[in-house]
Amino acid sequence: ASNPNKAALANSGKGRLSPRASFAAWEEITHCESSRWSAGDLDKAAILRDQLIYWQQVREDVRLLAHYDSLTELPNRGLLDELLKRSLKEADAQNELVGVLFIDVDRFKRFNARLGHAAGDRVLRHVAARISRAVRESDIVSRLGGDEFVVIMPALSDRIAAEGIAQRLIEEILRPIPGLE
Repeated sequence: ASNPNKAALANSGKGRLSPRASFAAWEEITHCESSRWSAGDLDKAAILRDQLIYWQQVREDVRLLAHYDSLTELPNRGLLDELLKRSLKEADAQNELVGVLFIDVDRFKRFNARLGHAAGDRVLRHVAARISRAVRESDIVSRLGGDEFVVIMPALSDRIAAEGIAQRLIEEILRPIPGLE
């Protein structure tokens, strides 16, 4: 019996598998039915697999660059907007409150100018990590840019819960950063 995928390969031009034949090849290979494929066909299927993996990684890298701050790895301003809208919509549906905290690192520009950008970046990473540790698991920490951070606190029962989280944040952020005291 002739292999219809071989015909698709031969007719697709330049020795490439057509999308339908590529999927069939992938299915056969992953289900251990590849004995019907020649070594050349298996090589092409392996190349296709490698290309798919590569492009999936590229897509993930682009998504990270588009939605996350490269220094702190926190959601950026664009993703923050989406997450805030979603949190507000969910809170409205559940009849809950959403708290939003804006955090600005005092005198950061002066510190950055005096000790350099490398030290400033280190401070921002420490602050981001401390904010992330001080909030609840359901809270969202984001970096707006510069020395500005935002915390979205969804599913709050009352204002007192937000005040407790804010107090923990203040205490955590005010602790000295090792090596910068």
